[in-house]
Amino acid sequence: MPSCSVFALCIDPSLGRLNYESMNQQALMEMAVSQMSAQNQSFYKDKNGHFRDISEWKNLTFNDDDTLREIVTTFPHDNRKPAGQGTVLFQWFPETVEEIWLTNRGFEGTIDCAQLPKRLRELHCGNNRFTGSLRLECLPTGIQKLSLSRNFLSGTVDLQCLPKGLRYLNLFWNTLEGSIVFPRESLLESLFLGDNRLTGTLNASEIPRSLLKFSAEMNALEGTLDFSQLPPNLKDLRIYKNKFHGSVSFQNLPASLEFLSIKENAFSGTVDLTHLPKPLKHVMCSKNSFSGTVCLTQLPPTLVFLALSSNAFAGNISLKNLPDTLHEVYLHKNRFCGDLDLTSLPINLTTLWLNQNAFEGTVRIRDLPRAICRLKVKKNNNWKDVQLIDIGLFNVIE
Repeated sequence: MPSCSVFALCIDPSLGRLNYESMNQQALMEMAVSQMSAQNQSFYKDKNGHFRDISEWKNLTFNDDDTLREIVTTFPHDNRKPAGQGTVLFQWFPETVEEIWLTNRGFEGTIDCAQLPKRLRELHCGNNRFTGSLRLECLPTGIQKLSLSRNFLSGTVDLQCLPKGLRYLNLFWNTLEGSIVFPRESLLESLFLGDNRLTGTLNASEIPRSLLKFSAEMNALEGTLDFSQLPPNLKDLRIYKNKFHGSVSFQNLPASLEFLSIKENAFSGTVDLTHLPKPLKHVMCSKNSFSGTVCLTQLPPTLVFLALSSNAFAGNISLKNLPDTLHEVYLHKNRFCGDLDLTSLPINLTTLWLNQNAFEGTVRIRDLPRAICRLKVKKNNNWKDVQLIDIGLFNVIE
């Protein structure tokens, strides 16, 4: 179909969709990009301003029968979200399309889940300017991955009627509201709902059992959370910067857990770190209201990052049996006291912050790891004796 005929259809949208079935893939693709900016359309046109044959368009993949299978117009590693890029008309993409990648482009418009290509398996549209609400129950039945992070999507989100085959759902950094109601039956493996405006409580026992990664950070979720009821194979949990409160128990965390971030909530009580899952690499519990003593001699052998700062932990601490994998440890702004022995720190340690506690005895510093860049032990502590045996790294001590 000539380009002029295609654009004529744009005059009356009510007529345009009626002709969808009779239009070839060339015409459909011309319609899909017809409201992009002139600069973006120029990638698909010749020097006379006419659309080239889609077989000549870059970043399209075709099936053996020459039908369109994959559309990729992604700008990798570009988070600028440029303005003035125009609108994508998803309703005109050919129904044979299985994957669409429009990441980091700044495109505008809405996403009508009911008018996406019927065979769509993956839709990746992160870091654009898409607006409007989402009707996830209207997604193509065969979709497996949906990524719409870093847009301006709004309204509530209904997770109860997701397509059965959906494995990956990323709605991070939008303006979604309402509570989280999980689907009763789901094969979801990754669910990212962070940095929205979600409210209400979170029932750990209702989180889909299939989940491997779950994030709901930077919302307004509240209430208590039973960590023993998390999905059994969960590897990554991020619920920081919410309003959760109450005590926590880490004794029955999923055995597969590798990343745990519950910082900047209102959790309280004591914390037992002696039964953490062995694969755990990151533990972030800063800026809560935890108290009591802490045992650091039985941490997971793979731990890389530990943050317990800005709580009310107290008592003596031993740093003699930290795992060699540790790179960063943040224990500042607590009430730790007594002597401190820094003569057997992990070989890979780069950062250790112990400032702003209540240490008042002797600190012994010797054989510091060569990798260490910052060691904070002085500020707001009351050392009676500082034994600096390793003068060679004196410049890293603060």
